[in-house]
Amino acid sequence: MYSILGLGLIISPMLTRLIKTRYLLFVFLCMIGEGFILSAISQSKFFWVAALLFGITAIFSGIGNTLVDTVAMETIPSKWHGMYFGLTSMISNTFIGISMLLTGTALEWYSPRLVGFFGGMLYIFAGIIFILWAIKYSLQEEKAKLLQT
Repeated sequence: MYSILGLGLIISPMLTRLIKTRYLLFVFLCMIGEGFILSAISQSKFFWVAALLFGITAIFSGIGNTLVDTVAMETIPSKWHGMYFGLTSMISNTFIGISMLLTGTALEWYSPRLVGFFGGMLYIFAGIIFILWAIKYSLQEEKAKLLQT
């Protein structure tokens, strides 16, 4: 599975180069795509199908992460990059830990397939919320505001 993850992460930059505009929209579409695939993985009865889907998830993840970092580097003044990436890493790792705790607890009462499906649905829900937010968000306006401070 790690080899397949690595292959997906190798493929993702090749596809990321094709995206020229609307980075945030693609980030959140990738998040929604990851959610659908994670939900499908949780219901897969064959290892090879789960492995293929896991690789596709890695592609979506790689594209989304690259585009988020690109937006951050283009929008946030360089003097704040270290603070921004340190803060996002701290928040991300905290949420991963909380997610692992809650998942482990949920597995005491629910089947792994149901918990995995629910996790995928959370990705989809979050992606939809973020897309609705991003429609109102202008990177150019935010960049101008940050440069003034």
